[in-house]
Amino acid sequence: MTAVKSAQGEGEGDGDGNGEEVVLWTKEAMPEDRDRYGFTHFARHCNSVAGCPPGLLASDARLRPDRAALEAGNQREAGAWKKELEEVQRAERRTREERGDQWTPR
Repeated sequence: MTAVKSAQGEGEGDGDGNGEEVVLWTKEAMPEDRDRYGFTHFARHCNSVAGCPPGLLASDARLRPDRAALEAGNQREAGAWKKELEEVQRAERRTREERGDQWTPR
């Protein structure tokens, strides 16, 4: 699949199609080793740790071990990591409530 833009000349007009066509982007072929989510090469790169920019925050979801396990196809390990993360979050909430702190989003 290719997206094309027809470049129009100066001035007004209704785009008679006589302008030069410029390729905006071309869709790459899907990866040979398709994953269960149907990600393209670009999506895989964006979601991978290898595609992370330098200085990535520790809170970035691409660094979460549950997500890495899920991408590797290990659902049991991913579930265990996710449960552990949720328990930490619940404990933090209980601690805030005991102190009388109220969490408000920024």
